[in-house]
Amino acid sequence: MPRVCLVLETEEESGSDNLIPLLEQAKEVTGVPDFLFCMDSGCIDYDQLWMTSSLRGLAAVDCKIEVGA
Repeated sequence: MPRVCLVLETEEESGSDNLIPLLEQAKEVTGVPDFLFCMDSGCIDYDQLWMTSSLRGLAAVDCKIEVGA
């Protein structure tokens, strides 16, 4: 099963100064991702491709979680 890790920095304004410190703080838990989806405009560096497809809307996820006893 794939491992999914969500990091939500939910400040209203884009260009938040808190995103990078949040990722640094959570790096032991999140590890190094294979894919990263950033729901904000702009880019963190110019060494990778960054693409913005939508900035407003609703994100919905249906999850089924089963735990063995």
